[in-house]
Amino acid sequence: MVIGIKSLARQSCWIGSLGGLTIASTIAPTVAAERVYVSYAFLQLPIQVSDLERYAQQGQLPPALATYQPYLKPEQLARLRATLQMQVQVSPQNLTYFLGTPLGKNLLQRSSAILQSKTRGANPQALQTALVSAAAEPGGLTVLKVLRKFPEAEMKIDLQQGAKILKQVEGLIRQTDAAIATPRQPSLAASPKPAPL
Repeated sequence: MVIGIKSLARQSCWIGSLGGLTIASTIAPTVAAERVYVSYAFLQLPIQVSDLERYAQQGQLPPALATYQPYLKPEQLARLRATLQMQVQVSPQNLTYFLGTPLGKNLLQRSSAILQSKTRGANPQALQTALVSAAAEPGGLTVLKVLRKFPEAEMKIDLQQGAKILKQVEGLIRQTDAAIATPRQPSLAASPKPAPL
């Protein structure tokens, strides 16, 4: 039996998805991040996740940031809010498949150095679980959803680097989806020639 590239890719995607969803469901966080030590530009501040959510939704600065508002440029605040509002539309299955590829593993390793436990440091497995769980939520993958799914009460995050990583992930997943969806046409040179009569 000959299996096409597209069929093989779909099977690999489903197998990877089942594995990732199994991991995500068995390691569901019993503790979610409540406080984030945010590094943005020159600041490093402890901020409640609920305050970041309010800022993203309503534009109301958290008390920790309001103190520094005179020192922040309006563009910096706008970029912070845009980073918090950024959504990546990806299915948990495609994300799990992508994170299992060499490129995805590399990106996960880099990302876990940016978004990490306050006490344990970088933890790629915890980040993968948080990402896949957040992708399953309605409305797309966001930084705030990943924070809510991360299995630690306190964590550190560099928002500027996080926004760059999310943009890279979105572009790479689009490329992966396009590659899987593109039908492969057999080459005319490779097709068998009819036998002479």
